Amino acid sequence: SNSFDFAIQNGVFHHIEEHKNEIRAYKEVHRVLKKNGYFFVFTAGSGGLKKLILQENSTIILSSFDPVFIVKVIRSLPISNNKKYMLSDALIANYRYTNWKKHIIFLKRLGFKFVRPLRGHAPTDFDKYFSKDKLFKSKFGDGHIRLLCRKI
Repeated sequence: SNSFDFAIQNGVFHHIEEHKNEIRAYKEVHRVLKKNGYFFVFTAGSGGLKKLILQENSTIILSSFDPVFIVKVIRSLPISNNKKYMLSDALIANYRYTNWKKHIIFLKRLGFKFVRPLRGHAPTDFDKYFSKDKLFKSKFGDGHIRLLCRKI
């Protein structure tokens, strides 16, 4: 308890199958952080055509295929290893989506204070707060939720 100055949740908790276990994971981060410790959160935002049409339906369609076969096909593509990883994750893994407002309220209830949104490192990241695309919300919904918060 109260041992760490900084914790990172980098796109993992939204894959926890049972919502109650996801909540327990966030509570555990709060427990181990020192007061005023920082917490970096990256999670999947909801909405937008990308998620509603492509990602959610692709995982439903591909669920009848052997995941090993899907990964083998993806690995054979002439793209970077990072893109291969992201593609396999998007097409095979289960996600629990949220939105900015809902996630910030959830974190506040656990005892965190929202500090600021953060920008991803790649031009292909879907960062709502930093995008100049007027159709961003329609295309990508809440995009990638990257935020920095602090234990209060």
